[in-house]
Amino acid sequence: MRWTFKLKLAAWHATASACIAVLAAVLVFKVWYPFPYAPMMGVGSIFGLALAVDVICGPLMTAILANPEKSSKERWVDFGLIGAIQLAA
Repeated sequence: MRWTFKLKLAAWHATASACIAVLAAVLVFKVWYPFPYAPMMGVGSIFGLALAVDVICGPLMTAILANPEKSSKERWVDFGLIGAIQLAA
């Protein structure tokens, strides 16, 4: 029961992180650095690193901190802190 709860929340977090990553990629590679500029500036490698850290670490932190015995308020605080850490990263 506990592992299914953790994996379910981590899967939702991974899905949300992936959607945000796609939106960020469109913004970076289509708006800020269109075709000739992205390869010239080396944006792809640094963006890939930041994206990997964000998409992997967020759901991993969710899987570690999720606990079905916590109250709803405690869960929201945990997820808010995870979101703040992801935004800061």
